[in-house]
Amino acid sequence: MLTIKLAFRNTLRNKRRTFLASLAIGIGLAGLIFVDAVYLGMSENMIKLATSTFMGDAQITHRDFRDTFDGKYKLEHKQNIIKELEKESIVKTYSLRVASFAMISSSSDASSIILYGINPETEKNTSKIKDAVIYGNYLQSDNPHSIIVGEKLSKKLETEIGDRIVITSSNTKTDEIAQSMFIVEGIYKFGNNHMDSSMAFVNIKQAQSLFGLEDGVNEIVIKFTNLHIALDKTLPFWKKYSKGTNVAEDWDEIFSE
Repeated sequence: MLTIKLAFRNTLRNKRRTFLASLAIGIGLAGLIFVDAVYLGMSENMIKLATSTFMGDAQITHRDFRDTFDGKYKLEHKQNIIKELEKESIVKTYSLRVASFAMISSSSDASSIILYGINPETEKNTSKIKDAVIYGNYLQSDNPHSIIVGEKLSKKLETEIGDRIVITSSNTKTDEIAQSMFIVEGIYKFGNNHMDSSMAFVNIKQAQSLFGLEDGVNEIVIKFTNLHIALDKTLPFWKKYSKGTNVAEDWDEIFSE
């Protein structure tokens, strides 16, 4: 009690000094809270930008697919996974994809790319591919030969909307070379060098046929109802969809690979 009395008496002895000290402490504390809030807000916005652009909040893939991007690594029990995802209250939307390395060529040049087969309707609710199209149109579901390419890739190939290009890939069933002709439907720009120069998107059925996958898929991209759900490592979701050769990973694990 004596210490408290002395401290209280000391604060009242010089009211101006006490006021200035309290003001300095208050401003400093408010500044720290503001900086912390800005940092947390920026971090969340960066995460949202990265996950919503293309990667999603989580993905279910074959355990060897992301290391090789070899189309032969298909998901097991795809239909069962889809049925279960439809029941998940934490899943807002999801989209199926196939992908593999391929060669894209025009009359002017050729380049190695990762060719993605996507479902245009579900993909527009899961990623920002549609929003990234700056010239032409997004993929048309009723046109199996439409393709959208990155701005840098289109400049390298010297292609414009309506030009014909050829995709050459390997059939995963026969290991034979497979080719298909596509027409440039749109040109996108994400502002990321890798995505704008070495990726292209076609309809999933056309890609499955080109890669010899039948109705198989390589990855399922998932968007949760809340971004923070993906960071909850205790969720039964991860174990439920990580069975056999399948693995379910959140965006943080995918980034760290």
